[in-house]
Amino acid sequence: MMLRAALLLLALLPIDDLTPAQYAADLDFLLQELERVHPDLYHARPKTDWQADVQALRASLDDTDLAHFYIGVQRLVALAEDGHTRSLPPHDSELFSKLFPVRFQIFSDGVYITAAAPQYAEIVGGRVREIGTTSIEDVLTAIDPLCAADNASGRLADAERFLSFPSVHHVLGFSDQPFSSRLLLEVGPRRVEVVLEKPEPGPPYALMGVTPEGWPTALKAEAPLWLRHPEKRYWFEYDESEGLVFFQFNEVQDDPAEPFSAFCDRLFQFIEEHDVQKLVIDIRRNSGGNGYLNQPLVHGLIRSRKLDAPGRIFVITGRQTFSAALMTASAIESNTKALFVGEPTAGSPNHYGDASRFRLPNTGLMLMCSTLFWQTSDPRDDREAIAPDIPTPLSFVQWSKGIDPALAAIRYCTPAEAERLLAGTYGNRAWRRPRPDGVR
Repeated sequence: MMLRAALLLLALLPIDDLTPAQYAADLDFLLQELERVHPDLYHARPKTDWQADVQALRASLDDTDLAHFYIGVQRLVALAEDGHTRSLPPHDSELFSKLFPVRFQIFSDGVYITAAAPQYAEIVGGRVREIGTTSIEDVLTAIDPLCAADNASGRLADAERFLSFPSVHHVLGFSDQPFSSRLLLEVGPRRVEVVLEKPEPGPPYALMGVTPEGWPTALKAEAPLWLRHPEKRYWFEYDESEGLVFFQFNEVQDDPAEPFSAFCDRLFQFIEEHDVQKLVIDIRRNSGGNGYLNQPLVHGLIRSRKLDAPGRIFVITGRQTFSAALMTASAIESNTKALFVGEPTAGSPNHYGDASRFRLPNTGLMLMCSTLFWQTSDPRDDREAIAPDIPTPLSFVQWSKGIDPALAAIRYCTPAEAERLLAGTYGNRAWRRPRPDGVR
């Protein structure tokens, strides 16, 4: 129903140079390629659901334009409920190559602006209440069908990105202008109204991890460990007073200065030579890479007798933990006594991936489509995500004060509590993780 309602807005933008026949040809090509390439395109939704939305999109093509066609295509591919199957906006297009220079983040207590270009400094730290005249709750409801993801956690990550796209604001009816949008925010005790305009070249800061230099942020304290080095693929730090190694793994790719296998050798040698009571593996910002590179980490964990006890290994996951990072999490879950902390992962332990790309010939839209089904867990494991043993939702107040509830929970977790939590995971899930003795 939401697709059909949104398509009624198609006359709001001027028609571009493409003809209805060209849009129709791209739609046909899209469906042909998705069915040809994907291992099981209709695993989540029956083909009849797709056909209804295809018919609605096809009926709109006489009055469409590139922005509306892109949103319609994104709604279609999101039906796959597969985060590796999605459409990508053409960044060489004026319509899509610019974003609002503000960062929206969704916290447990609302949607906030955590950073922005200097001209929007007044709203940094503000809680978003409306976009246009639409409440932020209704905005998120309208955006949700666009989010191509394995699960609800992944849809949150996608929603944060879509909030910065002017085209999304316009096509979904939050703004009647293609390159501006009204926000109503609460900034402290005040209500502030601002019009976002003059989008800046992307992609974009909202899609990536590093905040541009010179942007004011809402972080009012020293950055906590997990926010200190977003530019590094992997690094670790040792807290001697607690015997805690914090290892952040941000991308499953080799750093040219130190390949991941060499880094793992250095990490585990350090662990053997120092008084390490807890190893924290933080993959909450890791959206993937090359899953074959995970082996040195997993083998090192299996070999380490020092870490072979409840309460020694902790893995922090979140809404960006996806693809090759999810493979990391699944392998650690299956082979160690690790406890998981944070938010659910953005992907399923058994999931579709290894996306190939193809471009629609007339509109130039780029499509990604999964080519393989990765079974990284038990074949009976039908979970949509790896859920944390210790959930630690993050509020804006915590974030702005530099408080990391995930790391705090790990610091307070005793060996006895870890053993109790692990015992529960062996028996209380529909799919049960393997016991250390191999007995199910």
